[in-house]
Amino acid sequence: MLSDNQTPLLVVLASNKDIETGGLPEYFKQSGKYGSVSVKVEKSVENRSAGKFNYDEYQIEIKEGKQSYQVPVIHINNWLGKNNINNEGLKAITDRINLASHDHSTELYQKNSKTVHDLNKVLPVIHGSKGYDRSAFLVAATQVSKPSNKLSAEKIINEIKNSTSAKILDKTSQLDLLKQFEETKGNYISDKRSSAKMDEGTTKLENATDTDMLPTKLKRMLSDPEVPAPPLPPRRMSAEDQQQTVLLAKDLFQRLADNFSDVNIDKSQYIEKVENQRFGNIWTAKATAVTAPNGQPLPANRVQIAGQNVASACQYPKPKSMEDYFKMLVANRTPALVVLASEKDINPEFGEKLPEYFRKSNQYGDISVTAKGTGEGKLADGLDYQQYLLQVTEKGQDAKVTIPVIHVPNWPDRTASGRLC
Repeated sequence: MLSDNQTPLLVVLASNKDIETGGLPEYFKQSGKYGSVSVKVEKSVENRSAGKFNYDEYQIEIKEGKQSYQVPVIHINNWLGKNNINNEGLKAITDRINLASHDHSTELYQKNSKTVHDLNKVLPVIHGSKGYDRSAFLVAATQVSKPSNKLSAEKIINEIKNSTSAKILDKTSQLDLLKQFEETKGNYISDKRSSAKMDEGTTKLENATDTDMLPTKLKRMLSDPEVPAPPLPPRRMSAEDQQQTVLLAKDLFQRLADNFSDVNIDKSQYIEKVENQRFGNIWTAKATAVTAPNGQPLPANRVQIAGQNVASACQYPKPKSMEDYFKMLVANRTPALVVLASEKDINPEFGEKLPEYFRKSNQYGDISVTAKGTGEGKLADGLDYQQYLLQVTEKGQDAKVTIPVIHVPNWPDRTASGRLC
Protein backbone atom coordinates (compact mmCIF):
# COMPACT_ATOMS: atom_id res chain seq x y z
CA MET A 1 0.00 0.00 0.00
CA LEU A 2 2.82 2.42 0.90
CA SER A 3 4.51 1.80 -2.44
CA ASP A 4 1.36 1.84 -4.57
CA ASN A 5 0.18 5.04 -2.85
CA GLN A 6 3.48 6.78 -3.79
CA THR A 7 3.61 7.73 -0.09
CA PRO A 8 5.67 10.93 0.30
CA LEU A 9 6.10 10.51 4.08
CA LEU A 10 5.17 8.06 6.84
CA VAL A 11 4.56 9.52 10.31
CA VAL A 12 4.34 7.18 13.32
CA LEU A 13 2.80 8.56 16.53
CA ALA A 14 3.71 5.99 19.17
CA SER A 15 5.91 6.20 22.23
CA ASN A 16 8.68 3.64 22.57
CA LYS A 17 6.87 2.39 25.68
CA ASP A 18 3.62 1.86 23.73
CA ILE A 19 5.47 -0.17 21.11
CA GLU A 20 7.28 -2.29 23.70
CA THR A 21 4.35 -2.99 26.04
CA GLY A 22 1.89 -3.50 23.20
CA GLY A 23 4.14 -5.94 21.37
CA LEU A 24 3.80 -3.80 18.21
CA PRO A 25 6.04 -4.55 15.22
CA GLU A 26 8.97 -2.16 14.77
CA TYR A 27 8.59 -2.44 11.00
CA PHE A 28 9.84 1.11 10.37
CA LYS A 29 12.95 0.58 12.53
CA GLN A 30 14.16 -2.84 11.44
CA SER A 31 14.81 -4.44 8.07
CA GLY A 32 12.73 -7.51 7.36
CA LYS A 33 10.82 -9.65 4.88
CA TYR A 34 7.02 -9.82 4.72
CA GLY A 35 5.88 -12.42 2.23
CA SER A 36 6.99 -11.26 -1.23
CA VAL A 37 7.97 -7.81 0.12
CA SER A 38 11.42 -7.10 1.53
CA VAL A 39 12.15 -3.96 3.55
CA LYS A 40 15.54 -2.33 4.17
CA VAL A 41 15.67 0.33 6.90
CA GLU A 42 18.33 2.95 7.60
CA LYS A 43 18.22 5.37 10.54
CA SER A 44 19.07 8.91 9.43
CA VAL A 45 18.28 11.09 12.47
CA GLU A 46 18.26 10.14 16.15
CA ASN A 47 16.59 11.82 19.11
CA ARG A 48 15.92 15.27 17.64
CA SER A 49 13.48 17.68 19.28
CA ALA A 50 10.72 19.85 17.85
CA GLY A 51 8.99 21.81 20.57
CA LYS A 52 7.90 19.20 23.11
CA PHE A 53 8.22 16.36 20.59
CA ASN A 54 11.18 13.99 20.34
CA TYR A 55 11.58 12.20 17.04
CA ASP A 56 13.78 9.86 15.02
CA GLU A 57 13.93 9.64 11.23
CA TYR A 58 14.35 6.59 9.01
CA GLN A 59 14.54 5.77 5.31
CA ILE A 60 12.65 2.66 4.21
CA GLU A 61 13.33 0.91 0.90
CA ILE A 62 10.47 -1.38 -0.12
CA LYS A 63 11.16 -4.05 -2.75
CA GLU A 64 8.77 -6.43 -4.44
CA GLY A 65 10.12 -8.25 -7.48
CA LYS A 66 11.78 -5.66 -9.70
CA GLN A 67 9.84 -2.80 -8.14
CA SER A 68 11.53 -0.58 -5.53
CA TYR A 69 10.22 2.43 -3.61
CA GLN A 70 11.69 4.59 -0.83
CA VAL A 71 9.66 6.17 1.96
CA PRO A 72 11.03 8.64 4.55
CA VAL A 73 9.74 8.06 8.09
CA ILE A 74 9.31 10.36 11.09
CA HIS A 75 8.75 8.54 14.38
CA ILE A 76 7.52 10.82 17.19
CA ASN A 77 8.54 8.65 20.11
CA ASN A 78 6.89 10.64 22.92
CA TRP A 79 3.41 11.52 21.59
CA LEU A 80 1.62 11.21 24.93
CA GLY A 81 -1.47 13.40 24.68
CA LYS A 82 -2.57 17.05 24.84
CA ASN A 83 0.00 18.04 27.49
CA ASN A 84 2.76 16.94 25.13
CA ILE A 85 1.54 19.09 22.19
CA ASN A 86 2.59 22.69 21.59
CA ASN A 87 2.50 25.06 18.62
CA GLU A 88 6.25 24.97 17.98
CA GLY A 89 6.32 21.19 17.68
CA LEU A 90 3.14 21.06 15.60
CA LYS A 91 4.50 23.65 13.17
CA ALA A 92 7.77 21.75 12.68
CA ILE A 93 6.03 18.41 12.05
CA THR A 94 3.15 19.71 9.87
CA ASP A 95 5.48 21.85 7.77
CA ARG A 96 7.62 18.77 7.20
CA ILE A 97 4.56 16.73 6.11
CA ASN A 98 3.38 19.45 3.71
CA LEU A 99 6.87 19.95 2.28
CA ALA A 100 7.33 16.21 1.68
CA SER A 101 3.96 16.03 -0.12
CA HIS A 102 4.82 19.16 -2.14
CA ASP A 103 8.28 17.89 -3.18
CA HIS A 104 7.10 14.43 -4.17
CA SER A 105 4.09 15.73 -6.08
CA THR A 106 6.35 18.23 -7.88
CA GLU A 107 8.73 15.41 -8.84
CA LEU A 108 5.86 13.32 -10.22
CA TYR A 109 4.49 16.33 -12.10
CA GLN A 110 7.89 16.96 -13.69
CA LYS A 111 7.94 13.31 -14.82
CA ASN A 112 4.45 13.72 -16.35
CA SER A 113 3.20 10.98 -14.04
CA LYS A 114 -0.56 10.41 -14.08
CA THR A 115 -0.34 9.53 -10.38
CA VAL A 116 -0.25 13.21 -9.40
CA HIS A 117 -3.83 13.61 -10.69
CA ASP A 118 -5.13 10.60 -8.72
CA LEU A 119 -7.16 11.73 -5.70
CA ASN A 120 -6.31 8.52 -3.86
CA LYS A 121 -2.53 8.65 -4.19
CA VAL A 122 0.50 10.72 -3.08
CA LEU A 123 -1.01 11.00 0.39
CA PRO A 124 1.13 11.11 3.56
CA VAL A 125 0.40 8.14 5.84
CA ILE A 126 -0.05 8.88 9.56
CA HIS A 127 -0.79 6.31 12.23
CA GLY A 128 -0.62 6.01 15.99
CA SER A 129 -0.75 3.17 18.48
CA LYS A 130 -4.09 3.97 20.12
CA GLY A 131 -6.85 4.42 17.58
CA TYR A 132 -7.62 7.20 15.12
CA ASP A 133 -7.63 10.25 17.36
CA ARG A 134 -3.90 10.98 17.31
CA SER A 135 -3.67 10.56 13.56
CA ALA A 136 -6.84 12.56 12.92
CA PHE A 137 -5.58 15.44 15.07
CA LEU A 138 -2.27 15.61 13.19
CA VAL A 139 -4.12 15.43 9.85
CA ALA A 140 -6.26 18.38 10.97
CA ALA A 141 -3.20 20.37 12.09
CA THR A 142 -1.47 19.62 8.77
CA GLN A 143 -4.44 21.10 6.90
CA VAL A 144 -4.45 24.17 9.18
CA SER A 145 -0.75 24.78 8.46
CA LYS A 146 -1.09 24.79 4.66
CA PRO A 147 -0.30 28.32 3.39
CA SER A 148 -3.55 28.66 1.45
CA ASN A 149 -5.88 26.90 3.87
CA LYS A 150 -9.39 28.38 3.63
CA LEU A 151 -11.10 26.19 6.23
CA SER A 152 -11.65 26.96 9.90
CA ALA A 153 -10.59 24.47 12.58
CA GLU A 154 -14.25 23.56 13.15
CA LYS A 155 -14.83 22.94 9.44
CA ILE A 156 -11.71 20.78 9.16
CA ILE A 157 -12.80 18.61 12.10
CA ASN A 158 -16.31 18.22 10.64
CA GLU A 159 -14.84 17.18 7.27
CA ILE A 160 -12.66 14.56 8.99
CA LYS A 161 -15.64 13.26 10.98
CA ASN A 162 -17.76 13.01 7.83
CA SER A 163 -15.08 11.01 6.00
CA THR A 164 -14.10 8.70 8.91
CA SER A 165 -16.14 8.47 12.10
CA ALA A 166 -18.37 10.88 14.01
CA LYS A 167 -16.80 9.68 17.27
CA ILE A 168 -13.28 10.96 16.65
CA LEU A 169 -11.98 14.40 17.60
CA ASP A 170 -15.04 14.94 19.80
CA LYS A 171 -13.17 16.39 22.79
CA THR A 172 -13.33 20.14 23.43
CA SER A 173 -9.63 20.11 24.34
CA GLN A 174 -8.73 18.87 20.84
CA LEU A 175 -10.65 21.68 19.16
CA ASP A 176 -9.11 24.22 21.55
CA LEU A 177 -5.59 23.03 20.72
CA LEU A 178 -6.32 23.18 17.00
CA LYS A 179 -7.83 26.69 17.22
CA GLN A 180 -4.80 27.86 19.18
CA PHE A 181 -2.55 26.48 16.44
CA GLU A 182 -4.77 28.11 13.80
CA GLU A 183 -4.28 31.53 15.43
CA THR A 184 -0.52 31.03 15.53
CA LYS A 185 -0.31 30.02 11.85
CA GLY A 186 -2.67 32.79 10.71
CA ASN A 187 -3.59 30.94 7.52
CA TYR A 188 -7.39 30.86 7.84
CA ILE A 189 -8.09 33.32 4.99
CA SER A 190 -11.83 33.91 5.53
CA ASP A 191 -11.19 35.84 8.75
CA LYS A 192 -8.19 37.65 7.25
CA ARG A 193 -9.59 39.05 4.01
CA SER A 194 -10.44 42.49 5.34
CA SER A 195 -6.93 43.05 6.71
CA ALA A 196 -5.48 42.00 3.36
CA LYS A 197 -7.85 44.46 1.65
CA MET A 198 -8.97 41.92 -0.92
CA ASP A 199 -11.85 43.18 -3.02
CA GLU A 200 -14.60 41.07 -4.52
CA GLY A 201 -12.87 40.89 -7.90
CA THR A 202 -9.70 39.48 -6.32
CA THR A 203 -11.73 36.87 -4.48
CA LYS A 204 -13.49 35.82 -7.67
CA LEU A 205 -10.20 35.55 -9.53
CA GLU A 206 -8.69 33.46 -6.76
CA ASN A 207 -11.69 31.13 -6.74
CA ALA A 208 -11.57 30.82 -10.52
CA THR A 209 -7.93 29.75 -10.32
CA ASP A 210 -8.68 27.19 -7.60
CA THR A 211 -11.59 25.57 -9.46
CA ASP A 212 -10.84 25.96 -13.14
CA MET A 213 -7.12 26.11 -13.82
CA LEU A 214 -5.40 23.57 -11.55
CA PRO A 215 -5.38 19.77 -12.03
CA THR A 216 -7.83 17.92 -9.79
CA LYS A 217 -5.16 16.42 -7.56
CA LEU A 218 -3.53 19.78 -6.97
CA LYS A 219 -6.85 21.53 -6.29
CA ARG A 220 -7.46 19.06 -3.49
CA MET A 221 -4.05 19.84 -2.04
CA LEU A 222 -4.99 23.55 -2.13
CA SER A 223 -1.55 25.03 -2.46
CA ASP A 224 0.82 22.08 -2.73
CA PRO A 225 2.35 22.10 -5.22
CA GLU A 226 1.76 25.14 -7.44
CA VAL A 227 2.05 24.23 -11.10
CA PRO A 228 2.01 26.24 -14.33
CA ALA A 229 -1.50 27.36 -15.31
CA PRO A 230 -2.81 26.59 -18.82
CA PRO A 231 -1.74 29.20 -21.42
CA LEU A 232 -4.01 32.23 -21.51
CA PRO A 233 -5.49 33.52 -24.79
CA PRO A 234 -3.17 35.98 -26.60
CA ARG A 235 -3.46 39.51 -25.27
CA ARG A 236 -2.84 42.30 -27.77
CA MET A 237 -2.13 45.99 -27.16
CA SER A 238 -2.54 48.66 -29.77
CA ALA A 239 0.60 50.55 -30.84
CA GLU A 240 -0.77 53.67 -29.14
CA ASP A 241 -1.35 51.79 -25.85
CA GLN A 242 2.13 50.29 -25.99
CA GLN A 243 3.70 53.70 -26.51
CA GLN A 244 1.71 55.17 -23.62
CA THR A 245 2.75 52.26 -21.38
CA VAL A 246 6.42 52.84 -22.19
CA LEU A 247 6.14 56.55 -21.34
CA LEU A 248 4.42 55.85 -18.03
CA ALA A 249 7.01 53.19 -17.12
CA LYS A 250 9.94 55.45 -17.96
CA ASP A 251 8.44 58.22 -15.83
CA LEU A 252 7.98 55.80 -12.92
CA PHE A 253 11.54 54.50 -13.11
CA GLN A 254 12.93 58.02 -13.35
CA ARG A 255 11.07 59.04 -10.22
CA LEU A 256 12.35 55.92 -8.44
CA ALA A 257 15.89 56.74 -9.55
CA ASP A 258 15.54 60.32 -8.32
CA ASN A 259 14.17 59.20 -4.95
CA PHE A 260 16.93 56.65 -4.39
CA SER A 261 19.65 59.14 -5.27
CA ASP A 262 18.33 61.62 -2.70
CA VAL A 263 21.03 62.30 -0.10
CA ASN A 264 18.32 62.56 2.57
CA ILE A 265 17.18 58.97 2.13
CA ASP A 266 16.98 57.05 5.41
CA LYS A 267 19.64 54.45 4.68
CA SER A 268 19.14 52.76 8.05
CA GLN A 269 16.31 50.85 6.39
CA TYR A 270 18.65 49.42 3.76
CA ILE A 271 21.80 47.39 3.40
CA GLU A 272 24.45 48.00 0.77
CA LYS A 273 25.37 45.22 -1.66
CA VAL A 274 28.84 45.93 -2.95
CA GLU A 275 30.29 42.76 -4.48
CA ASN A 276 29.79 41.22 -7.92
CA GLN A 277 26.76 43.28 -8.96
CA ARG A 278 25.98 44.14 -12.58
CA PHE A 279 25.08 47.77 -11.83
CA GLY A 280 27.47 48.71 -9.03
CA ASN A 281 26.34 49.16 -5.44
CA ILE A 282 22.75 48.14 -4.72
CA TRP A 283 20.48 49.52 -1.99
CA THR A 284 17.80 47.05 -0.99
CA ALA A 285 15.25 46.68 1.82
CA LYS A 286 16.54 44.86 4.89
CA ALA A 287 13.20 43.26 5.70
CA THR A 288 13.03 41.27 2.45
CA ALA A 289 16.73 40.93 1.57
CA VAL A 290 17.98 37.49 0.48
CA THR A 291 21.35 36.20 1.63
CA ALA A 292 23.29 33.03 0.88
CA PRO A 293 23.51 30.47 3.74
CA ASN A 294 27.04 31.75 4.51
CA GLY A 295 25.66 35.27 5.11
CA GLN A 296 26.81 36.70 1.78
CA PRO A 297 24.25 39.35 0.67
CA LEU A 298 22.70 38.71 -2.76
CA PRO A 299 21.07 41.19 -5.19
CA ALA A 300 17.68 39.66 -4.44
CA ASN A 301 14.52 40.30 -2.45
CA ARG A 302 11.52 38.29 -1.37
CA VAL A 303 8.43 39.79 -2.99
CA GLN A 304 5.53 40.14 -0.57
CA ILE A 305 1.82 40.44 -1.35
CA ALA A 306 -0.68 40.98 1.47
CA GLY A 307 2.12 40.28 3.96
CA GLN A 308 3.03 36.90 2.45
CA ASN A 309 6.20 35.95 0.57
CA VAL A 310 5.25 34.85 -2.95
CA ALA A 311 8.56 34.76 -4.84
CA SER A 312 12.18 35.88 -4.86
CA ALA A 313 13.21 38.43 -7.50
CA CYS A 314 16.88 38.96 -8.26
CA GLN A 315 19.38 40.25 -10.76
CA TYR A 316 21.00 37.87 -13.21
CA PRO A 317 23.95 36.41 -11.25
CA LYS A 318 27.53 37.16 -12.30
CA PRO A 319 30.20 34.42 -12.55
CA LYS A 320 31.88 35.32 -9.24
CA SER A 321 28.63 34.94 -7.28
CA MET A 322 27.43 31.65 -8.83
CA GLU A 323 28.36 29.43 -5.85
CA ASP A 324 26.54 31.68 -3.36
CA TYR A 325 23.60 31.97 -5.76
CA PHE A 326 23.21 28.19 -6.06
CA LYS A 327 23.58 27.71 -2.31
CA MET A 328 20.66 30.12 -1.92
CA LEU A 329 18.61 28.10 -4.44
CA VAL A 330 19.38 24.87 -2.53
CA ALA A 331 18.60 26.36 0.91
CA ASN A 332 15.38 27.86 -0.49
CA ARG A 333 14.29 24.45 -1.89
CA THR A 334 13.39 26.44 -5.00
CA PRO A 335 10.33 24.86 -6.70
CA ALA A 336 10.82 26.74 -10.01
CA LEU A 337 13.31 29.14 -11.59
CA VAL A 338 12.21 31.61 -14.29
CA VAL A 339 14.91 33.35 -16.36
CA LEU A 340 13.94 36.45 -18.34
CA ALA A 341 17.05 37.15 -20.44
CA SER A 342 17.47 37.50 -24.19
CA GLU A 343 19.95 35.42 -26.16
CA LYS A 344 21.64 38.69 -27.07
CA ASP A 345 22.37 39.40 -23.41
CA ILE A 346 23.64 35.88 -22.76
CA ASN A 347 25.65 35.53 -26.00
CA PRO A 348 29.28 34.92 -24.94
CA GLU A 349 30.65 36.75 -28.00
CA PHE A 350 28.40 39.77 -28.50
CA GLY A 351 26.28 40.17 -25.38
CA GLU A 352 27.01 40.80 -21.71
CA LYS A 353 28.56 37.33 -21.45
CA LEU A 354 26.21 36.23 -18.70
CA PRO A 355 26.78 32.69 -17.39
CA GLU A 356 24.59 30.02 -18.99
CA TYR A 357 24.22 28.41 -15.57
CA PHE A 358 20.62 27.23 -16.12
CA ARG A 359 21.35 25.20 -19.27
CA LYS A 360 24.96 24.02 -18.94
CA SER A 361 26.36 21.54 -16.42
CA ASN A 362 29.18 22.93 -14.32
CA GLN A 363 30.97 22.98 -10.97
CA TYR A 364 30.88 26.10 -8.79
CA GLY A 365 33.06 25.52 -5.73
CA ASP A 366 31.16 23.03 -3.54
CA ILE A 367 28.16 23.11 -5.89
CA SER A 368 27.73 20.58 -8.69
CA VAL A 369 25.09 21.32 -11.35
CA THR A 370 23.75 18.96 -14.01
CA ALA A 371 21.52 20.62 -16.62
CA LYS A 372 19.19 18.90 -19.06
CA GLY A 373 16.91 20.41 -21.71
CA THR A 374 13.33 19.11 -21.47
CA GLY A 375 11.39 21.02 -24.14
CA GLU A 376 10.31 24.32 -25.66
CA GLY A 377 7.13 26.04 -26.79
CA LYS A 378 5.11 29.22 -27.25
CA LEU A 379 3.44 31.50 -24.70
CA ALA A 380 0.90 34.29 -25.19
CA ASP A 381 1.96 37.53 -26.89
CA GLY A 382 4.44 35.72 -29.15
CA LEU A 383 6.81 34.81 -26.32
CA ASP A 384 8.93 31.67 -26.60
CA TYR A 385 10.08 29.47 -23.74
CA GLN A 386 12.66 26.75 -23.24
CA GLN A 387 12.53 24.25 -20.40
CA TYR A 388 15.40 22.74 -18.46
CA LEU A 389 15.87 20.58 -15.38
CA LEU A 390 18.71 21.26 -12.94
CA GLN A 391 20.09 18.69 -10.50
CA VAL A 392 21.97 20.72 -7.87
CA THR A 393 24.18 18.99 -5.29
CA GLU A 394 26.10 20.70 -2.48
CA LYS A 395 29.22 18.84 -1.33
CA GLY A 396 29.33 17.96 2.35
CA GLN A 397 25.73 19.02 3.00
CA ASP A 398 24.00 15.89 1.70
CA ALA A 399 21.66 18.29 -0.09
CA LYS A 400 20.34 17.55 -3.57
CA VAL A 401 17.63 19.63 -5.19
CA THR A 402 15.85 19.27 -8.52
CA ILE A 403 14.84 22.64 -10.00
CA PRO A 404 12.68 23.04 -13.13
CA VAL A 405 13.66 26.06 -15.23
CA ILE A 406 11.70 28.16 -17.72
CA HIS A 407 13.80 30.49 -19.88
CA VAL A 408 12.00 33.18 -21.89
CA PRO A 409 14.62 34.26 -24.45
CA ASN A 410 12.56 37.02 -26.09
CA TRP A 411 10.98 38.82 -23.12
CA PRO A 412 10.29 42.41 -24.30
CA ASP A 413 11.89 44.89 -21.89
CA ARG A 414 9.34 47.70 -22.31
CA THR A 415 10.10 49.19 -18.90
CA ALA A 416 13.85 49.71 -19.35
CA SER A 417 15.18 53.14 -18.49
CA GLY A 418 18.93 53.61 -18.71
CA ARG A 419 20.71 51.44 -16.12
CA LEU A 420 17.49 50.48 -14.33
CA CYS A 421 16.62 47.43 -16.43
